Amino acid sequence: MKSNTKSFYHLTFSSCTTDFRTPLSTFGVGSALLGIKHKKTTRYSPWQNCYAERWIKTCRNEFLDFFIPINQYHLEKNLTEFVHFYNHHRTHLALNKDSPVSSPVLKPPPGAKLGATPIIGGLYHTYSYNKAA
Repeated sequence: MKSNTKSFYHLTFSSCTTDFRTPLSTFGVGSALLGIKHKKTTRYSPWQNCYAERWIKTCRNEFLDFFIPINQYHLEKNLTEFVHFYNHHRTHLALNKDSPVSSPVLKPPPGAKLGATPIIGGLYHTYSYNKAA
C-alpha cells in the first residue's frame, strides 16, 4: 500500500554549506560533448587529482567561506566573477606572482590617482590609475 505523504527537505546550516559546495551536475554533460572521458577517482584522494582538489580548496577558502549565495543563479553569477578574478588578477606563487592571463605592468602617469574597483561585492579589489579630476 502506497502512502500519499510528502517529504520535506529542511535546510540547516550544515546542509547549506555542503549543498552549495558540491559541483554542478552539468559538468558531466559538457565534458561528454567535448569528448572528455569520465574517470572515477577515490574520494578525498588529492594525490589522484591534485589540480582539481587544489582548485576546490582555493574556491572554498577564498570564495565560499566569505559568500552566502541566495540561490543557484546568484552562486553561478558570482562564481563566474571569481573565476575571472582568479585567472586575470589574482597572483599565483607558482607563476612567480603573476596571474595565468598576464596583464601589463602599469606605470603611474603624472597626476594620476590609484583607484580600487570592487569585485564580488567588495570581497576583492582590482587597482588601476585614474586621471585626476
